[in-house]
Order: sequence, then structure tokens, then C-alpha cells
Amino acid sequence: MVSVCFKLRTVAILLVLILYVLFIYFGNGSQLDFNAAMFLTKNSLREFKQRLSSKKIITPITGPLQYEGDSEYPFNNVFNSLFPIDATFEFNTTHTGNITTHKFTGRYASFSAILSSELTSQYRFLSENACTSVSVNDGDQNKIIIVSRGDCNFVSKVLNIIDSNAKPKAIIIANNEPYRGLVTMFSNAFNQDGALTIPIVFITFEDGQLLKSMQNEVIILQMKTAAIGDWLSILLSIVLSPPLLIILIYVIILCGQRVRERQINKRNTELVKNLPVYVYNDDQLILESDFEKYRGMADQGTFTDSTSYSKSASRKKLRILSSPNDYFRAFKCSICLERYEPLKSRVLVLECKHMHHQKCLSRWLINFRRSCPLCNNTILKDNLLSGHEVTYGSFDMENGVTEGSSREIEVQRPFDYRSMSSQRSFQRPLLISRPSAILNCYNSDCNGGAQLSTSIDSV
Repeated sequence: MVSVCFKLRTVAILLVLILYVLFIYFGNGSQLDFNAAMFLTKNSLREFKQRLSSKKIITPITGPLQYEGDSEYPFNNVFNSLFPIDATFEFNTTHTGNITTHKFTGRYASFSAILSSELTSQYRFLSENACTSVSVNDGDQNKIIIVSRGDCNFVSKVLNIIDSNAKPKAIIIANNEPYRGLVTMFSNAFNQDGALTIPIVFITFEDGQLLKSMQNEVIILQMKTAAIGDWLSILLSIVLSPPLLIILIYVIILCGQRVRERQINKRNTELVKNLPVYVYNDDQLILESDFEKYRGMADQGTFTDSTSYSKSASRKKLRILSSPNDYFRAFKCSICLERYEPLKSRVLVLECKHMHHQKCLSRWLINFRRSCPLCNNTILKDNLLSGHEVTYGSFDMENGVTEGSSREIEVQRPFDYRSMSSQRSFQRPLLISRPSAILNCYNSDCNGGAQLSTSIDSV
């Protein structure tokens, strides 16, 4: 489970890095970087709060009031930072008595005011690049000013036009490279106070050349904000927005991992609840449900004397695991490193024959890994954690032997570590946990009867 989650996280990180690199690569053409976008988002949220408490009237920086409108859509600046907001342009031309309508689309700058109503005006295409001071004739004042991109940044062009005598109703910057798409012009510090209230729009090279070729004619240019109210447009904007796309993909992957982890933990919790619990008693493990019967029999000695029990009791069986056939004998839990207390400690036994404290192993299997903490044997089958029938270690109370064997089994009293440690003949088991082949070898008496411990003991 951990390896799968690690692979998913690795794929998610690589995907985010790839999208970020693509975003930086394609963002170079629009002069956009991540820090600037974050700053712009924060600035737009601040402006959004200010605009909710007051109405804005769209007017030029200087000169008399040219047009006014209702308060602009309150989410415009927020959308303008995160989503591209477009403006539509329309004008008519007449040729040999036929009227032709031309339409094209531009894109608002992030620091631009957003039109809430239609703007109608003539336009003037500047011959210079507006990287220095600009001066226009009196007849070209109060028009839409168009300038080509290049030689300086967008803000410099806008400031030079505003500081001139042009008194523009709007500023359009045309791309200087053909066959390029629309970009969103932005600035980290420009127009933070919202003093600039005229629309600033970016258009393509082809549309700019069309307007430039017709500037000697009397052309009335109509400009309005493209509809942004329908959910389909917003959804498409979200899909086409690289920063939000990266965040969205990361959130989806993260949520999917969280949901999957919860499902796995819930499933493992139900499975662990059904795992048989045994009571530790040195070289025997007694099923918890049979523990009271076992204690009653332990007080009377061994199971070999069948005359000590009633006929009804002789038909009963105790399910007992014996070492090393059914589990590897140990004195400490390899998870918490605490000693097992005879006739007190509750333990769980896995298929690999390693036992651990019930609480320790339950937490391990549910919250960490579905494998043995000692040998790392992965639990692949569900029935390993289910309440399957225990068919080994069944003990006949009357005959005192396990099924399928002829040896007598004595119910031992609690193991006394102090008395055993005082005896010189007591030998501590070997300390080794892997590989499992060595465990099986030792516990099958292939090395002179030495018994192997799978716990971490201290002197």
C-alpha cells in the first residue's frame, strides 16, 4: 500500500513539475511568471473588496466626462487575474454600395478597467511606438488610441499615452508578431489604486494591420466586453488556465489519495477486528475465547489425567497454538519492545508465524502497512485478516493430545523469568528475524534443536 501511494505521489509531483515548466515556457511570451500572478491575484481580491462598497464611473484620466456606466461586474478584476477576459470589436465598411461588418476579439490587460457598457468612438493608429512622449493633433483627441507592441513594456506605452494630450477613451496595443494568439498584459505594481479607469486591450497583429489600413477612412469602432456570465465560458477559462489547471490536478490527486487511504484503513479495521486474539503463555498461545477454560485446567495440573474431568468437559476442546509448529516463540513485541506477560498479554499471530501485541499490530496494519513488522511479509489475501476457522492447535481436554499428533501436551503455569534467568542451563535464543527460510530451519530442529527467537531481547 505504501509503495502504491509513493508511486502516486511521485507521478503527481512529476505531473505538476511538467505543467509548471510548460506554463513558464508558454508564459514567457506573455511576460507572465508565477510570483507575479500570485501578486496580481491578491491585488485583485483587495480591489474586489473596495468595489463592493462603492460604485465606479468610467471616465478618462483628464478632460470632461466622456461616458459613464453602471458599476462593473464585481468579479471582473478577480476573473481578469485568473481567467482571460476578452473584449469584442465591431466596425462597418462600405465598398461599392455593400456594407461589410468586421468583428474581432481583444483581451483586457490585468490592470485595465472593464467596460460595463458599449463604447463607440473613432480610432487613431499611432505611427510611433509610444516608448517616448506622445503628441497628437487636436482632431485625434478623445479617440481610441492604437499602438504597436515592442521596444518597451506595456506600462511604459500606456503611461506615455495617458500623459500626452490624446485624452484617449481606450488604449489598444497590437501585437508586432504575426500568427500569435492573444496575451494578457499585466504589471506587478501598476494601477494598484485603481486610478486608471480606461480600458486597455491587446489585439493580434492581423487585426491591428486591418485597422491601420483603414485609419484614413471614417470608421466608427464599437467596443464591448465579451459575455463572461455563462458558466460554459467560465468552465472553458478554467480548463485553459495553466495555474488553476495545475492546482486542480494536484487537489484531485490529493483528494483521491485521501479517499483511498480512508477506504483502505476502514477495510483493514474491519479485517483486523476478525483476526483471532490469543493469550500469551510462553510456548503456548490460548485462544482468548478459551482462556477461562484454560485457566481452570491450569489450576489442576495437566490434561493427561482424564479422570479429573466430567464427561461433558471431555467433549470440549481448547484451541491452543504451540511453538514452534504454529508460531515463533518470542519474549518481546518487536513493535513496542515490551515483554509479553504470561497469561496477560493479548497477541495476534500472522501467517508468517510472527506474533505481536494485539494493539500494536492492529495499529500497524490499519495505519501504516499491511505487512508483518518483523519480516515484512506482505499480507495479500483478505482471509489472512478474516475470522477464518482455526484448525491447528486444537486440544482434546480428555486425551490431552492435539489432533493429528500422539504427543502429550501439558498446560503450563505462568512462565517465571526470574527463576529461569537464575538457572545456568537457560540459554537465550538466537537473535535473527530474516530471512524466513532460516526461521523455518531453526524451528524445525535442523540445527540441533536450537530454537530461534523473532523478538528483540535485551539482557
